[in-house]
Amino acid sequence: MATLHELVEEIGCSPEELIIGLYAMARAHPEESPFLILNAGCTTAELNVAEQRVGIKLPSLHRHILSLSNGGSLPYVNSIQYLAAALPRESEWTWLVEPPQSHADTFDRSAGLGPFRPVILGESLTLAGYTSRQAETLRFDDLVIFASGYDGEFFGYSRSQMDRVDYVAPDPIRSIAGTSFRDFLLRQPIGVQLAAAEFANQVRSFLQ
Repeated sequence: MATLHELVEEIGCSPEELIIGLYAMARAHPEESPFLILNAGCTTAELNVAEQRVGIKLPSLHRHILSLSNGGSLPYVNSIQYLAAALPRESEWTWLVEPPQSHADTFDRSAGLGPFRPVILGESLTLAGYTSRQAETLRFDDLVIFASGYDGEFFGYSRSQMDRVDYVAPDPIRSIAGTSFRDFLLRQPIGVQLAAAEFANQVRSFLQ
């Protein structure tokens, strides 16, 4: 197994159950994935306010994830840096635990180790350094950003086709990343070192 879809198949659970298991396991064993940002989950009322603010109805699976953490990391998934917070509740994001000493040379503490500015659902990509020309080319006005990658790329809902998830990058590139949020999410890869039966058994033990 190499994707969340394959992990769902291996465990024999729903995507919603899998997400609960991944977050529960990450919180129980933060030392196993030290580069994690997890926040308190959103209430139904907070999610409703977020939907009114951005002017769209979020898919049920997306609401489910935000109810477990108001943005931050998607545990054990290495293709998404951050999921956007539904609302600007936390003033800053910090690692769940300090990265191990073995990674000390990898990060500049003043920049790479945080604290970090939260990514907010639907925020303008000009905050991430995109130019007005890129904004016009990539049709930012048609995009509701909900996640960021590691190299300046972002993922968002297309306002013109709300079931669709689009990918944008500074090149500039805009392409389809999923026919729906569920399709997009289940396509995401888990870490290569986790693609083993032992990991599936670990996650299974945390399912509700």
